[in-house]
Amino acid sequence: MESNIIHLSLDLSSFSGIILSPEQKAALQKSMVILKRDYKFNRILFWGRILGTKADYFIVKGLGSDELKSKAFLYSFNCLDWFLLPQATREIITSSYAIKGRFIGDPSYVYIYVETEIVGEGEDAQEEELTVQVTEEYRLVAVTAQIETEAAVVPRGAYIKNAYGQVNTNRRFEGLSMTEAKKLNSYFHFAEPVHLKKKTLLEKADLEPSIDFLDSLEDDLPSALDLTLAWVTSTWSSLLQLCHHANVTQHQVAEIVALWERLPEGNKAGKSVQEWLEEKKRKKQDRAGGMANKGFLKILNCMEWFLLPPVSEDFVQNVTSIKGPFVGDLSFEYEYTDASLADEEHTKPEDVTVHINEEVRLVAVITLIEREAAVVPRGAYIKDSQGFITVNRMFEGLSMNEAKKLESYLHFSNPVNKVKRSLLLKADYDPSIDFLNSLEDDKPKGQDSTCQRCNLAPASSDCMFWKCTKLTSFWTIIFECLLDSLGVKILPSPLTAVFGVLPDGLKVEKDKLIVIAFTALLACKLVLLIWKNTVSICYKSVGN
Repeated sequence: MESNIIHLSLDLSSFSGIILSPEQKAALQKSMVILKRDYKFNRILFWGRILGTKADYFIVKGLGSDELKSKAFLYSFNCLDWFLLPQATREIITSSYAIKGRFIGDPSYVYIYVETEIVGEGEDAQEEELTVQVTEEYRLVAVTAQIETEAAVVPRGAYIKNAYGQVNTNRRFEGLSMTEAKKLNSYFHFAEPVHLKKKTLLEKADLEPSIDFLDSLEDDLPSALDLTLAWVTSTWSSLLQLCHHANVTQHQVAEIVALWERLPEGNKAGKSVQEWLEEKKRKKQDRAGGMANKGFLKILNCMEWFLLPPVSEDFVQNVTSIKGPFVGDLSFEYEYTDASLADEEHTKPEDVTVHINEEVRLVAVITLIEREAAVVPRGAYIKDSQGFITVNRMFEGLSMNEAKKLESYLHFSNPVNKVKRSLLLKADYDPSIDFLNSLEDDKPKGQDSTCQRCNLAPASSDCMFWKCTKLTSFWTIIFECLLDSLGVKILPSPLTAVFGVLPDGLKVEKDKLIVIAFTALLACKLVLLIWKNTVSICYKSVGN
């Protein structure tokens, strides 16, 4: 807001509810004229107001001959007495990141916080706590600089760079057309460019150097990784909200039943609501309530949720014959052959075709994943005298020795192998916590437990991905490739090879960290693809 039209600009921005009193408006307009004269600014703008618990900061920005680089900030408490803010440096901005909460309104107030710093390298590395003190004036400098960098936006062509490299307002700029105003690349960050310096000569070919010298807002579009993180965050927030509103009234139940009845018959998996409720009640009486009372909800936009219907065990078993990715359309129909349905009229089993829609397949796949991958530590859940399964509030976690044993983890699904155990095997079991199948039961019986590649070490995840002698040259080449391509020397370790996590004390840029993690993922995938090969693995042996 410029000094000559500040009274009009303040009235136009009063819709936010934060306004200035008539006394503050008058004092601000007069003092800005004096500041412009005393500091020899070409232009002076009212930057904004930062609220504090005791007093508020009124901030103005003065511009020199180069409006991009020659600028200064001043603050005041009464719009009459002004104080010059120090220049923002990287140290001031970095030291203010950890400060949270509102401003106080006292520039001499000191914020104190403790940060952890790693001192030393390798085995001698130690964490050292440092006490950092930051005054509120420096925090005000950092916040003002960050807002200026992120939120100062100008239309393309509003500023021009002359032959001397100075940036000033373009007096011939008449505004954007309706078409250009709708494009994101028609707006620039009015700050030192960052993304522009990284563009190639081909990308800069269509740019006009006199007006395209800033970063476009189009460069702020998130990458694929950021979109994935945003999707995960949105999904988690929706699930959390759904969890807090899990109580359903009888009226809402009636509405759900009415909607269910209006669904096409093909979408109900061959069961009515009454049959579904009766079956659910019967399962609740016959089995433990903790696992029988599960329900799944589907979502397409992380905002609107829909309850998935239950499906029969036959669909769950037969869904494995359907291959390929999901389509994303719940009404889409798949077809497969079921030889078990062949009778005298169908002499050929391949002539028996079954049709199911994608919603039924979705339920079946979720059921299979839940059955195979839902794992809980032993003792985390408890079965009461009535047969209901609930969270064991007295469970404090597994000990270090127990956490290394496979029998300390249980499948959180209806047990399958419990009837196959003899009374002798059940003698040491606690019925209140050992009511599920152990992961120990998943181990194949009567087979050689040594690694199929080297025939030396016991077959385990450690041997499969790292300890096997047939993998030594493979991982050596992988780490050498990382050194040649990224210039980062990483000591070979299973933590980096399997999980893509760097050793303690080694810090690299975010882009290189993503490359390392993705390389580790591809390497582990290659190991899984050819894990039965008895020869030494080489990444060049697997085509493209």
